[in-house]
Amino acid sequence: MVNTLRGHDCVRNGQCQVNSAVFSPDGQTILTASRDKTAKLWDNDGNLITTLNQDSCWHVHIKDYHCGLTSAVFSPDGTKIITTSKDKTAKLWEHNGELIHIFNGHSDWVNSALFSQDGDQILTASEDGTAKLWNKDGNLIKTLKGHSEAVKKALFSPDGNHIITVSDDNTAKIWDL
Repeated sequence: MVNTLRGHDCVRNGQCQVNSAVFSPDGQTILTASRDKTAKLWDNDGNLITTLNQDSCWHVHIKDYHCGLTSAVFSPDGTKIITTSKDKTAKLWEHNGELIHIFNGHSDWVNSALFSQDGDQILTASEDGTAKLWNKDGNLIKTLKGHSEAVKKALFSPDGNHIITVSDDNTAKIWDL
């Protein structure tokens, strides 16, 4: 082991489960997302750079952790971050922690999100059984319906012409864009 990243707040809710961790595209920064309703940026030495707060839901169902973050990812160029949450939203942030846009439209937790390879589109997957394709300005392009249970992940194909979704209904579905 090289390092341990510590700093998510276990005091607020008694648990600080870290739900995702990814390296930035250049490998110089690490992004973590936690049940404590924060995403944190770290340098490779484990020093905290900044914290993105999911303030919009801090007052809601604290004991049930309904607003904890479920994932966080970098844009392909590393300048933007998208977080997903149990508050039914995805949020687009500048690398410095400034909130750019809130993606509303799911009726249940948002499990994951992903940028397209060019960074112009965002794909979200939700407990509501759908995946949604958005432009980076927050406009909904398409809703992918067809699963009978939660969609855990949605991914772009390498050529950008298809999306694959995986669900708790024990299926993976391929969609045309």
